[in-house]
Amino acid sequence: EGFFSVTSDDPRPFVVDAGTATVQAVGTSFDVERAPGSVRVTVVEGRVAVTQHETGAVGRVPAPTAAPARVMLGANEEIVVPSQAPMKAAVHEVNAPAQAAWTTGLLVFEDETVAEVVRRFNLHNQAQIRILAPELAERRISGTFRASDPESFIAFIHATSASPASDRSVILVEPHSR
Repeated sequence: EGFFSVTSDDPRPFVVDAGTATVQAVGTSFDVERAPGSVRVTVVEGRVAVTQHETGAVGRVPAPTAAPARVMLGANEEIVVPSQAPMKAAVHEVNAPAQAAWTTGLLVFEDETVAEVVRRFNLHNQAQIRILAPELAERRISGTFRASDPESFIAFIHATSASPASDRSVILVEPHSR
C-alpha cells in the first residue's frame, strides 16, 4: 500500500503501476492498496484516472487490454479493480481521510468485518492476529486503533463479545525467532 501526494506537472504526469491497474494523477493525494486479487484506489483530494490492464507477470509492466477500462475518481471516491474480471465503474463514496489514516499510524474502521480489520492490522505488524471462531470473522465493527497496537484491538473484541468463549476467539501470534 502506498500514499502519494503529487504536485501538478502536465508534461510529466505521475503514474502508479499496481499490476492490473494504473493510476494517473496530477495535483492530488491518493492511496493505492494492492492486495491478492484486486487493487483499491482511494482519492483524498484532486482527481485521478484509473485504468485496468491485463494481469502481467510480477516485475513487468502489464500490456494494456484491447480496450482498457478507464474511470475518473474525485475526492472521497474509491474503486476496487479486480485482477481477473473486467473493471466495472463501481465508484464508491468513502471517508478518504479515514482510509488514509494509516499514514499517521492509525487504522480507522467504519462498519467493517472483523476479518478485514485483522487483515489490515496484519499488514502493519510482525505479530499476526488469528481469528479462531469463524462466526467472529463476519461480525461488523467500527473503531479507531493504533496500527502498532494489535493488543488493543484484541482487548476490544474480548470486551465487546457476548460469548464467554470470546477469550479464545482471536489471538495474537508472535513471529518465530530465528
